[in-house]
Order: sequence, then C-alpha cells, then structure tokens
Amino acid sequence: MSAIRTAIKVDLDKDPNSHPQLHNRWHPDIPTVAKVRPGESVNIECIDWTGGQIKNDDSADDILNVDLRYTPHRRE
Repeated sequence: MSAIRTAIKVDLDKDPNSHPQLHNRWHPDIPTVAKVRPGESVNIECIDWTGGQIKNDDSADDILNVDLRYTPHRRE
C-alpha cells in the first residue's frame, strides 16, 4: 500500500489569510487548487472554523475569548 499524499497543506503557525490554498468549502465558482484522481485517498489539511483562534493548549480561555466576528478563511 502506498502512502497517502497531502493534496493541500496548511501551516498552522501562519495567519490563515497568508495561505495560497485554503480549503473551506466546495463551490463551483471557487477555482480548483488541487487534483485528486478518482478513487484516490488524500489528506486535505484545514484551518479550524475560528481561523486558528482555538489552540491545542488544554485551556478553555480560547473558547471563552473567541471572536465570532473574525472569519479570515471566508473569501468571497
């Protein structure tokens, strides 16, 4: 069995808006950023819905202080 390739990679240390390829939804008007062959399994890395405000640090303060108005990954 071959390794599963990563079709879209995300650097969680960068601001979400700095990524040239940021997957957040499927829509026919959004240009294709990667190709997947029929039947192929791939990894697609994504930013969380808060734009990276929720950290993996075992603190509930992220949830308490999340800015719900901030949606950097929503590009129209």
